[in-house]
Amino acid sequence: MTAMAWADVRVELTRRQLLRRVEIMGLNLRLSGAVDIGSFTRLTDFVMSLPGSLRLEDATVLNRRGTPTTDVLPELRLYAEQLVLIAETEAPPSEPPAVPDVFVSKRQEAVTLLTTAHVVRGTISLYPGASASAYLLSPEPAFMPMQDVTVRWLADRRLRRRFGFALVNRRHLVGVAVDGDASS
Repeated sequence: MTAMAWADVRVELTRRQLLRRVEIMGLNLRLSGAVDIGSFTRLTDFVMSLPGSLRLEDATVLNRRGTPTTDVLPELRLYAEQLVLIAETEAPPSEPPAVPDVFVSKRQEAVTLLTTAHVVRGTISLYPGASASAYLLSPEPAFMPMQDVTVRWLADRRLRRRFGFALVNRRHLVGVAVDGDASS
């Protein structure tokens, strides 16, 4: 293989590491596609830095059951404030281990969130001594990171989708509940 071909392979591998496969939900919207997180290592950091719009590559409109439709766009710009949930559909590449003196232990709390269209259940990570209720009711950060997420639709409770990780837009929340310590 030539030096140029190896360079192309390296660029493609790096590009794949920067792309995160996501499913995006709005009030009456479901999309799938990829987000290029650029120099960030986590989807959370990328979304928190958004200036107002999100660029979705290979955007596919999904029907209410999550099946891809024929509506496919190579690129779609979305208004971040209109999005209810951004979920990773594939596990991200493993991150390098944290430096031991920088690592902060967190506890997991099970929570239920209500939007006008969804019931979202999952866990949030909190610093020791932090109040789950205060965190849930805070307006910042705009998108709340959650793990082990289950989304159900209010219009059709039979519809359910699970994600390992998702970001929920606080602007769309109409109710929050702390279900308890998720580690027990």
